[in-house]
Amino acid sequence: MDMEDIRQLIRASRYQVKLHAVQHALQEGFDESAMCEAILNGIIIESYPERRRVLICGRYTIGIDDAMYLHLVCEQTYPDQITIVTAYIPSGREWGTPPTKRRRQQR
Repeated sequence: MDMEDIRQLIRASRYQVKLHAVQHALQEGFDESAMCEAILNGIIIESYPERRRVLICGRYTIGIDDAMYLHLVCEQTYPDQITIVTAYIPSGREWGTPPTKRRRQQR
């Protein structure tokens, strides 16, 4: 699963959104269109091939000159469909800026 394949499926509306992603969206103040926008301009930052999943980091517009980052876990459910398993605003405590790499754990 590569980023261009994922983008094509989003553009073709060949995706589904799991309840967990919807719950985060409601709690954190974004919607399905924000998820799609973030995927369309995002990059894969982690891959989990054994589960056919990737973690994507992308931005979505929240105003004329402002944007927010989202993290989205996407799973290839079928060859012609993906599932947005979860989506959330990444924590600055765990992720750098931009939130594409995890911060090192302090010991």
